[in-house]
Amino acid sequence: MLANRKRAAEVMNSLRQQGLEQEKLDQVRAPAGLPINAETPEEIALSILAQVVTARNAAKKSATNPASEG
Repeated sequence: MLANRKRAAEVMNSLRQQGLEQEKLDQVRAPAGLPINAETPEEIALSILAQVVTARNAAKKSATNPASEG
């Protein structure tokens, strides 16, 4: 979710009050991006893309090697 922590918490609480399942809420990542102390729009974009790549690679790894999970 592209939002600051306060706004993300407000949206999540609203969705919870509307009855969205906790399982679905747990899939939301907020705030978006890896913690690289980004300041400029370009750095924020880079941190978000880095998070996407990390998630994608983790999904690929678990799909090809399910025995290594948890």
